[in-house]
Amino acid sequence: MTMQAWVYPEGLAVCPIFSYQTDLKNDLYKYGVTFWFHNTESKLSTQFVDQGGKSSAEVKADVMTDGEWQFVTATYSSKTGLVKLYRNAEEVASEEVGVLELATKYPVCMAGKPADANGKEDKRCFKGRIAHMQVYNTALTQEDIKEVMDRTRGIASGLVGHWPLDSKHGARDVSGYGNHGVQFDTGLAQGPGGETDVDGAFYFKGAVGSRIEFPNNGALAPTSNMTMQAWVYPEGLAVCPIFSYQTDLKNDLYKYGVTFWFHNTESKLSTQFVDQGGKSSAEVKADVMTDGEWQFVTATYSSKTGLVKLYRNAEEVASEEVGVLELATKYPVCMAGKPADANGKEDNRCFKGRIAHMQVYNTALTQEEIKEVMDRTRGIASGLVGHWPLDSKHGARDVSGYGNDGVQFDTGLAQGPGGETDVDGAFYFKGAIGSRIEIPNNGALAPTSNMTMQAWVYPEGLAVSPIFSYQTDLKNDLYKYGVTFWFHNTESKLSTQFVDQGGKSSAEVKADVMTDGEWQFVTATYSSKTGLVKLYRNAEEVASEEVGVLELATKYPVCMAGKPADANGKEDNRCFKGRIAHMQVYNTALTQEEIKEVMDRTRGMASGLVGHWPLDSKHGARDVSGYGNHGVQFDTGLAQGPGGETDVDGAFYFKGAVGSRIEFPNNGALAPTSNMTMQAWVYPEGLAVCPIFSYQTDLKNDLYKYGVTFWFHNTESKLSTQFVDQGGKSSAEVKADVMTDGEWQFVTATYSSKTGLVKLYRNAEEVASEEVGVLDLATKYPVCMAGKPADANGKEDNRCFKGRIAHMQVYNTALTQEEIKEVMDRTRGMASSGLVGHWPLDSKHGARDVSGYGNDGVQFDTEMAQGPGGETDADGAFYFKGAIGSRIEFPNNGALAPTSYMTMQAWVYPEGLAVSPIFSYQTDLKNDLYKYGVTFWFHNTASKLSAQFVDQGGKTSPELKAEVMTDGEWQFVTATYNATTGLVKLYRNAEEVASEEVGVLELATKYPVCMAGKPADANGKEDKRCFKGRIAHMQVYNIALTPEQIKEVMDRTKKGYY
Repeated sequence: MTMQAWVYPEGLAVCPIFSYQTDLKNDLYKYGVTFWFHNTESKLSTQFVDQGGKSSAEVKADVMTDGEWQFVTATYSSKTGLVKLYRNAEEVASEEVGVLELATKYPVCMAGKPADANGKEDKRCFKGRIAHMQVYNTALTQEDIKEVMDRTRGIASGLVGHWPLDSKHGARDVSGYGNHGVQFDTGLAQGPGGETDVDGAFYFKGAVGSRIEFPNNGALAPTSNMTMQAWVYPEGLAVCPIFSYQTDLKNDLYKYGVTFWFHNTESKLSTQFVDQGGKSSAEVKADVMTDGEWQFVTATYSSKTGLVKLYRNAEEVASEEVGVLELATKYPVCMAGKPADANGKEDNRCFKGRIAHMQVYNTALTQEEIKEVMDRTRGIASGLVGHWPLDSKHGARDVSGYGNDGVQFDTGLAQGPGGETDVDGAFYFKGAIGSRIEIPNNGALAPTSNMTMQAWVYPEGLAVSPIFSYQTDLKNDLYKYGVTFWFHNTESKLSTQFVDQGGKSSAEVKADVMTDGEWQFVTATYSSKTGLVKLYRNAEEVASEEVGVLELATKYPVCMAGKPADANGKEDNRCFKGRIAHMQVYNTALTQEEIKEVMDRTRGMASGLVGHWPLDSKHGARDVSGYGNHGVQFDTGLAQGPGGETDVDGAFYFKGAVGSRIEFPNNGALAPTSNMTMQAWVYPEGLAVCPIFSYQTDLKNDLYKYGVTFWFHNTESKLSTQFVDQGGKSSAEVKADVMTDGEWQFVTATYSSKTGLVKLYRNAEEVASEEVGVLDLATKYPVCMAGKPADANGKEDNRCFKGRIAHMQVYNTALTQEEIKEVMDRTRGMASSGLVGHWPLDSKHGARDVSGYGNDGVQFDTEMAQGPGGETDADGAFYFKGAIGSRIEFPNNGALAPTSYMTMQAWVYPEGLAVSPIFSYQTDLKNDLYKYGVTFWFHNTASKLSAQFVDQGGKTSPELKAEVMTDGEWQFVTATYNATTGLVKLYRNAEEVASEEVGVLELATKYPVCMAGKPADANGKEDKRCFKGRIAHMQVYNIALTPEQIKEVMDRTKKGYY
């Protein structure tokens, strides 16, 4: 069970939040399960009561704050017997109470209790505010609790002030809190987005009087936690303010509240978080600023940790503990200067330069959150309207925010422009008909006056072939195009043609500059202002021609590397062979400087991965990074991985004994010297000081000498790392007392030579950080996991890890918290679950496939609706209208083609009775509208669920049906096929409802798939059988799941998570 809510208590009292009643009507003080305040002592309290009347110990935590919103949670797990309390998603109490049958069958009351049968009343009543009260029939994890807290907070970000400071907004506050500024002697200037960001910042003259004053209606007065951040471009050296809170001491010109300043005489960024009582924290400074350059600067304070932190460009550059403060933030604020005092005296310390996107939060943002804001606000005026990285992480998804996700046909992944560390950083096209990506166009990809197209390309062989081409509505003219970006590789030429909507084509601009078998960054631009088309290779202009003023033909979809057949089935055999990465479209004509910036930024977008050992039954101890440092295992076994019961043999088991280990060679790839990350999923068993992953040395006679290490000190439940220098100097051992015995956790150690910081993370949360200076890392020798080989004398180190390890990885970069979390989420489910397609179908993911296989869907005429998780699962499902055209189409790159074993399942909420598809494989019989491959349908005229597993040879198994569906209700439906038994089975809510033997089939699953409907056939004929209602969490597996596995997925996805 979980109970949780947002609460804002007012005053001190012992009082209920949420209490189950009992049937003892005459005992006013008898309760079932309870969730209370004991506010006389600021305590949060819960008691999980047994149905037999036995009460568990009351679990309390002295953590509540009067007059403030906080998110409180109580959980009970019968599996562990633990009751836990959380405040703001941080665990604050835990107690073992054993196995209970909870007393929860009677009604519940919030904030008080009704009178008993005799009219007697319990006067213990809650005073204050409550929002988003929730109950779950599971014990939510900390991660689950945080996700709900963030989602239900409302403005989850804590943003209380945001001034873009551009021509559109002036000094207005766009946060919604209305603290609009008044500017004095300022101007507009180019913003952080470059030359396309005209008037995207305010310019301050560095003179008395050039400033902005902001009122403070209370929203700008965080007292416990705070972030201030902005884009700044300083000009000249001075001690001067960016953003400073004033005080009521009008006669003391130099008295400030909280401040965010430059000390540019020394290129220093500075902040001082001042207490309301006048106590000033130490001034935290960092010598990091660059004159005459845009940089994103941030200052944070957390009352929980007492830490003040400074960041430049989302990299932490200073940290200092200042204790608990009640921040001096209640007065107005001034930017870039200060008004004169009551006597007309002026402070001549004034900022000179540009500022954009000043923001204030009432939370201490994390590094991940700071980076997200930095990236989002830098490009607000860049003109980017489409960006497809074309790598393993993003597939054919559009990361510009405009949602024109591509659908790939017969493509593969290949090394990207970042070199050997950029594994799977590009898409490979085969130079054959059908190997292409089709990209829809929702209007964002339709610039008409100014335009840029650019990408990294690696051509193989000479041919006239397209990179990126707009289609037209002339379906019968195969060779008719809109705007084009092509190779004429018979002559090694790069080519572009900007076509007018009226059909007038500009001259084709070409440049004989391309090199076969080499990465190059190619760009085509058009400016209506100058009438010029320009071509660039590697940010160098190689051709320019005046074509006049055009209204560009860009309103139709786009195709990359080829073109679909026309209406008559005729195909254009001019197809690109080679690799493409980072295709981008802008609605501006980028300058040479901007092109170079994008080229430099996208070339280095590789992961830095230099070693990855999944450690499962499929891969053994092989290194899948591409660098070939395959391990040799000694006395190990396979065990369940971090993906749970469906992750059979998804990890290696180590026995905690001398000799149970894996040894890895080191061919040089595993030898980062300046920046490094080591991380893995680990499941420790028992307490010991023992290694996870340790570099050896050449001192064979010193058994206890190591290079870089990643260890447990489990006698104290500590995670530990030591980054050792090649000269033998050891950094301090960084430790964190955070590990849990007998539980999967994702552990990470990073080192950055730029900051000198070593950091430890558990489950992507930073748990320790220490500055160790600049090291030349001792990583050139082989590595050992879970133990160590004997030394030259046969002496053995008996400190050995006992437990399970999966997905050990090494990077030659210090990953950010965001990157660590992305890897954690991706590898948790990467074991042998058989999952080959998973579409959450919610607002966060759209129609994207999160299985890792990249079969992202393209939606047509759908909407968002509430998901199976109820009111907290807003926009957690896709709504289909039951009309022709309301559907999702999924490509099939081969991952969705299980042939012997298969599971299809989803959450569905049907509306109305009809025979209609949930999920249906198509066929190549384009003229037979009613021909399908494997299908999963409703026969709702009779409330029936149906599945038909069709053979590739066209043999159809009997259609298996079960009359079990309920209209207007969420239900979890599953269809499985097992070639070993020959059985097809149907399940509703993880209960088997039908079974039939159909024999051995080779399943018809090689073509694309459609959800909720079907596209028209080649003759335009349409199948009117369309599903009406909601669908969430559609999944496909290449195994026949068991009822237990189906239930696990059902329970996990019902909450809106995957």
